[in-house]
Amino acid sequence: MEFGILGPLLVRDDRGEELVISSTRLRILLASLLLKHNTLVPATDLLETVWDGRPAAKARATLSSYVMRLRKKLGPDSAKRIRTLPTGYLISVADDEIDLRRFLMLSAAGRQAAAHENWELASDTLTNALRLWRGETLADVPSESLRHSECHRLQETRLQTIELWAESCIRIGNGAVAVAELQRLTAEHPLREQSWKHLINALAETGRSAEALHAYQRLRETLADELGSDPSPPLQRLYHHILTPGSSPPTDDEPQIPGSPQVTAMSGDTQSAGEFTPNPLPPAPPHFTGQASQIEDIVGRLTDNRHDVPLVTVSGPPGAGASTLVAHVTHRLSQEFKDGVLYADLGGDASRTHAALKSFLQALAPAGLELPVHPVLQKRLCRSLFAGRQFLVVLDNPADTMDVRDLIPAEPGNAVLIASWGRLTALPGAYNVELAMLPPDESLALVAKSIGRDRLLAEPEAAAALIDFCGGLPLALQSVAAKLAARPHWRLVDLISSLQRDRADVDQWHLSGLEVRSSFDVRYAMLSERQQTLFKLLSNLDVDDFTLTTAGIVLGDSASSVSQDLETLVDVNMLSSPAPGRYAFHTLLREYAQGLSRNTADMALSSRALHRLFRHEISQLQLVSDVLLPEDATGTLARPNPFSCGETAQEWFGDQQLQLLMNMLHHGVGAEDADGLDLTSFCELLQRLLVLTDHWEHLQSAGNR
Repeated sequence: MEFGILGPLLVRDDRGEELVISSTRLRILLASLLLKHNTLVPATDLLETVWDGRPAAKARATLSSYVMRLRKKLGPDSAKRIRTLPTGYLISVADDEIDLRRFLMLSAAGRQAAAHENWELASDTLTNALRLWRGETLADVPSESLRHSECHRLQETRLQTIELWAESCIRIGNGAVAVAELQRLTAEHPLREQSWKHLINALAETGRSAEALHAYQRLRETLADELGSDPSPPLQRLYHHILTPGSSPPTDDEPQIPGSPQVTAMSGDTQSAGEFTPNPLPPAPPHFTGQASQIEDIVGRLTDNRHDVPLVTVSGPPGAGASTLVAHVTHRLSQEFKDGVLYADLGGDASRTHAALKSFLQALAPAGLELPVHPVLQKRLCRSLFAGRQFLVVLDNPADTMDVRDLIPAEPGNAVLIASWGRLTALPGAYNVELAMLPPDESLALVAKSIGRDRLLAEPEAAAALIDFCGGLPLALQSVAAKLAARPHWRLVDLISSLQRDRADVDQWHLSGLEVRSSFDVRYAMLSERQQTLFKLLSNLDVDDFTLTTAGIVLGDSASSVSQDLETLVDVNMLSSPAPGRYAFHTLLREYAQGLSRNTADMALSSRALHRLFRHEISQLQLVSDVLLPEDATGTLARPNPFSCGETAQEWFGDQQLQLLMNMLHHGVGAEDADGLDLTSFCELLQRLLVLTDHWEHLQSAGNR
């Protein structure tokens, strides 16, 4: 089949005939899956996207029916193509079946060719990449959430590719072909200096110097009006070169920019650089698997470093493999930077930053150069020593943004790659790669590299259970794979039994081969006492996701007060946020948190929190029943009813709310928490509402209670 998203949504079958998908929501669903092809897309994300942030009460069941309809549209083999997984859906697409993948591969190859100054190859390759675009991304898919979350990112990648293509054309003396596209680009994006620079260069190269100078004047006026600034020094040098025929053309790596620091011996207290060996790189991961699209994206960005300093951060939940992926990419790129790699493991310890700065200085400084002792002078010297060099700077586990600012070069030609425990949201210009869990096929491939595919195929059900238990977490998969590799006579089912037996006791995880406890402990220790308490209390809800309001009730505080704590948990990747105002656990992190809660004090605290939440849920359910079952309205509650119509009430009475209610009933929250309401009557009322709203799957649970 053929799928196209670089323009209007396009689907062609094996015969080349276009398949028409007229339903708006089916188009949004397919587009959402294709944008993250070969990767699990959580059902919660799809609900938010397909219903544009306002999923209806029965949306989860409706989503399943949409997937069935989409499979029918795509043909008889679509059940294998669109797979249903425990927490969402995944569409399998080969590299040559989707224009997005071909574009990313070609643009990455073009960037590689440009990095090696093979400009003709870069021009040809990038031309082929740009020909794949048929218009605006998903132009006929009406989804604001997709536009904000994915299409804008793709558009930026396209603009960068056009700029590099234009530079390639200019470098081989064919700048005239790029003029029209650059004029369109600068008109649509008047603050993109790189586009203006290429336009001015192309015009000057083709003998249109007056137009080039006029273009520079337009840019200068625009920047002054919009930003109150002047064009960058490289553009100023280009302008003066055009004004002075016969002068030497400026170079992008020219170090003598007015005001830039020069590498000279510093006066005052100094120390000798001496001999120094830079921090050794961690070894290349032996069984690295998955994250192929993220790796190509990272490699492409880091090698596109002629005009600025690309800065890429990689983060994810504990055990997701951010440091491992960074090590893999670093070894892959170690020969791409002529001056080498500078690596520092900061270990989440702010005190290591100064030691890393000193080690960088010793690696960068020429022999005999006296190094300043004062930290401010050291920072200035370090930045100046990057000028005219090509280093890849790799930083592992900084404590926060301040830890890395002083280690980041400012001169083009260098690049920075950071593996971070949390999101470095305050780092200007950083491109963040958030690692997702490995899909089942990549999880199986990772385990197979250690124990062999035949051993997995011999026990397919146990293999599937093993993958499901690890939840796609690379560290957990590697741990159990190592355990099995060291025990070639063990059956997979034996390990699964051991894991399931010990999963409730986090102290026993290592005995079963689940070496993730220490990774979780490190992140947990970063939290404040209040955040640790919240983390443990929320794990006992046992739901797919929960709201900000629910978290506030659990902690016994207002939603506004608990909001910052939740965002901190998201920033350090102990929780995820599938949609604004909603939060979720990874399976193993939830069980880890539950394991931490099994002391007497925490159990008592959790019991009070669940009771408090149950009272709130009962009062809300009574308000809902007053709207949906007006003949049974009690009129006992004095406060206004926020559910003013049946539609609003049904939206509240959705899958997540029911899951929460059923879990609390299942865990035995008692009748004393019902504020005087007879629990039997409450369950009967709940059963009637379940029938009324077609939630048949919960009927038996309510009846048994």
